[in-house]
Amino acid sequence: GGGPPVAAAPGRAQVFATVVDTFLEKLVAAGRDGDSMPGDSRGVAFIQGQARAHKQSDVCVGSVWVLLNPCGVLPSQEEIQEVKDEGNLEVLFNSLDKIVEEAKNREEPAWRPSGIPEEDVRSAVVPYLLKHRAYLRKVLKQKEEENRKVAESVLAGRDRIAELQQLIQARKRAWQ
Repeated sequence: GGGPPVAAAPGRAQVFATVVDTFLEKLVAAGRDGDSMPGDSRGVAFIQGQARAHKQSDVCVGSVWVLLNPCGVLPSQEEIQEVKDEGNLEVLFNSLDKIVEEAKNREEPAWRPSGIPEEDVRSAVVPYLLKHRAYLRKVLKQKEEENRKVAESVLAGRDRIAELQQLIQARKRAWQ
């Protein structure tokens, strides 16, 4: 027997939902406890202070919430769920997980822009052109080998024709 089953790590969508829900609960609780709401400058400071105490994603949620909702009106749970559903976050987070999983098996590092367009284009195009050149060289080598074999075949055929012509001449002389 083994120990207790190991629980799978929560998915990105679940973590995101928990972060948003926790942030909103704290925001509502702060409003109930007499702390300022997001409608005034003290509310902005409170939200940013609370967000800094949590993960970086909370900072994003807090800052976005203050920018989008300066009047201090909190959304309902239905509105929040509607936004989550509209965003199709589960599918997006699953595709992000796939990308991360595929990236683990990559041997070469992912491409990042340098900020200099000429170098970026060169770094993207040169490897492709080098691979294409190697492919063309391989095809050229194959064609040269085919041509060599055909040339040998033609020369062998010419030699055979010359032998047959000599044989014909010899028989012709013998018959006369």
